[in-house]
Amino acid sequence: MVEALREADSIAEALQTFQSRRKPVTDKYQELSRQAPTQGGESVFLKKATLKKLRLII
Repeated sequence: MVEALREADSIAEALQTFQSRRKPVTDKYQELSRQAPTQGGESVFLKKATLKKLRLII
């Protein structure tokens, strides 16, 4: 959010920028959290390195 505020000319613009950056990430986690657990016990959540490769986080 801080980065978006620094880059924007207004708070409304900063919020819009922040949401456009974060929405794909939060949508993916929401989708993953609704999946049933697997028998293998492996997490359905992506690892940080994978998220960085997909450019979903910095």
